[in-house]
Amino acid sequence: MAHPLFKYLVIGMCLFAPRISLGNITSEFGGQAKLTATVTTHHRDSIQALTGENPWHDASARLRIKNRTGFTDTLALNVHYIAAWEVGNSLEWSADTTGPDNTGTGFMDLDTTLCEGEKSALTHGLDRLALEFSPAWGNLTLGRQAVTWGNGLLFNPMDMVNAFSPSDITRDYKTGADMVHFRSTNLAPGEMELLFRPGRDPDTNDPGSSHSSFAAKLHLTKEAWEIDLMIGSIHEDRVAGIGISGFVEQAAWRMDMVYTRSGGTRNENFLSLVVNIDRSWTWFDKNWYGFVEYFHSGVGSGDYARIAGDPDIRERVRAGELFTLGRHYLGGHLNIELHPLVNAFVTAINNVEDPSGLVQPRVVWNAATDLEVTLGGAFHYGARGTEFGGFPLPMVNDGIFSPGDSLYFWVTRFF
Repeated sequence: MAHPLFKYLVIGMCLFAPRISLGNITSEFGGQAKLTATVTTHHRDSIQALTGENPWHDASARLRIKNRTGFTDTLALNVHYIAAWEVGNSLEWSADTTGPDNTGTGFMDLDTTLCEGEKSALTHGLDRLALEFSPAWGNLTLGRQAVTWGNGLLFNPMDMVNAFSPSDITRDYKTGADMVHFRSTNLAPGEMELLFRPGRDPDTNDPGSSHSSFAAKLHLTKEAWEIDLMIGSIHEDRVAGIGISGFVEQAAWRMDMVYTRSGGTRNENFLSLVVNIDRSWTWFDKNWYGFVEYFHSGVGSGDYARIAGDPDIRERVRAGELFTLGRHYLGGHLNIELHPLVNAFVTAINNVEDPSGLVQPRVVWNAATDLEVTLGGAFHYGARGTEFGGFPLPMVNDGIFSPGDSLYFWVTRFF
């Protein structure tokens, strides 16, 4: 565990580095401040409603300060400081207040809870702290950073580190992870990436290879085709994947397949697949963009009560490797530019076996320079016993687990 003085020293470097100018050292400064308010209504038979207030009210204020300091043409330090104040019923329901945007299982301890109560928490820390070395032959980055692999737009089985949930609608910043990442830039057939993420046991906080990850990916380009070949060891699992993308007329299509050979106490090998197609067009003098995506989860099942009680599944959910319980999903997204300053979006995810699903409409208004206002919601549908409609849990005697419907309002100021 890092000494608190070390944390505050690094945070101070982030805050004051933009004001330093020494010789050839360059410093770039930016960030955002975001206010949110959310109201969530749960089904009256859900365990969330039975154990607390209904509806839930939540609010937050978040600040991200970004700094990139270049020491030479090939050496730079990236630091993102993030602070968050959160209040509401969600914190009372979940005891996870280990950091503003982190899972608390990072190899470095760079997050601190300044104060907390039953329904509130004030936290701060570093979501990026990475030294980047960029000679002519490649790029080597060490420290807390973000790396994204794969072609999925909602679901992304090839994304090995801190993948976005398919229901995440804001993807400006991915949660940082402590790792070593290398990318070649002069490999003859294409581009190669290597990734090593040391890990700790989430229960004991002890480092160990069983909680670490290593992966390699080769990116090849052949005329209009792009191919990714990936192998890796993720915790105790062995994975191998292939990704292909290309064009059909004016649309782009992509496909990823990932085979997982389970290790440790996990006993099920499985194949996951994602396929999508997207395009943009003009209709009625408006700009449109949309995509459709199919996802198959090889570890999923139609028996949600059983699979939710499976320790293997719970571990994958906790590690951020799994976000859904079913096997077959069809998702889509549509964006309409109503005005140069106003965009309307709707994202839908459907479990095709239930059927049940999630619909997320929202409107984004660029109210002023560097000021964005968002109004939206998340609405679930499906009968009792379906994944999104609600189902009983084996460890709970009364009530069902059912995601709540929500309305939210965000204001974001960029600088």
